[in-house]
Amino acid sequence: MSSSLFGILTVGDEQRALWPLDRKAHPFSCRPFFGGKTLFEAAWERMLTVVQPDRMRIVCPPQVVQVVAEILPESWHGLIVPKTGGSLAQIYAVSEEIARIQPDSQIVTCPAGMIAGDDLAFSDLVHDAARLAHATGCVVTGTVAVSEIRAGYDCILPGDACIRSGHVVGRDVRRFFPSCSRSEAEAAADRGGLWMTGIHLWNTATFLVDALTVLSETSQGADEPDIPSGFLSRIRNWLLVPSSLVWDPLRSYEDLARYIRTDSQANCRIGPGLVNETRDCIVLSDAPDGMVLVSGLKNMLVVQSGDTVLCCQRGDEEKVREALRRFSSADENLARLLE
Repeated sequence: MSSSLFGILTVGDEQRALWPLDRKAHPFSCRPFFGGKTLFEAAWERMLTVVQPDRMRIVCPPQVVQVVAEILPESWHGLIVPKTGGSLAQIYAVSEEIARIQPDSQIVTCPAGMIAGDDLAFSDLVHDAARLAHATGCVVTGTVAVSEIRAGYDCILPGDACIRSGHVVGRDVRRFFPSCSRSEAEAAADRGGLWMTGIHLWNTATFLVDALTVLSETSQGADEPDIPSGFLSRIRNWLLVPSSLVWDPLRSYEDLARYIRTDSQANCRIGPGLVNETRDCIVLSDAPDGMVLVSGLKNMLVVQSGDTVLCCQRGDEEKVREALRRFSSADENLARLLE
């Protein structure tokens, strides 16, 4: 465990693809859906394999602070940083604070809302990235092989090899496809494309210079840049390292269903619920005092969260998200209910 390494865990910046389980004030990463443990807890424990607890920072929107605080032990509540600006601006502010503590530090950032496999693969990735960042001064991003074509993921087409002592230790970035379409993912996979994990590591001093440049170039009134498309795609010193992570950012209920045991009728179920003459459905509920009864359905998605119920054909989630955007833009009161 390096004494110069700090960690930033981001919570609540997920794309909210799992609505209504993923809400603005209560992200899915803070819901105990996996054996009673949240994805946030798993990410926190994973980060502690490479970063000392007092060198961790947890960045989350103000409305999520209380949710995170209820999960963490009270002694660590001081590590929570309420997000007050855009993603890049907030990470820049936290990095400035870290630079004052230790000017020669490195920082690893990781989103809480993903599955990342075993801790050893994560530790290996961080150590490889730290060595590469130290040797080159570049921002280093962890990647995984494209094992299955999926839309909406960030994809990188690797370029030339970065060689140290006769060994390939990383690659530069030839092209970046943010939230790529299925056709873009297929084309990139045919050319050796890699999924971007959202795990980044940099030398703090170098990052501050690059981030300040990008922030100063952002036109007034424009959306504040995020880390992937707003920052990394605009800097030159960006490298990637491959990893053996069993990685999944859970961008859809179909992604989530891969981790849920099916019953004899191929239904994926979590939470209080009953099914009758139902097949190939996803039925989820986080309401401990409620009950979902599904009868006579096939290939449907049924999700209950609090007093909200989503019911649609499996695979129609993008249509649902589009409907949510349309309803929200038309009615402010409805938009608040849907957040």
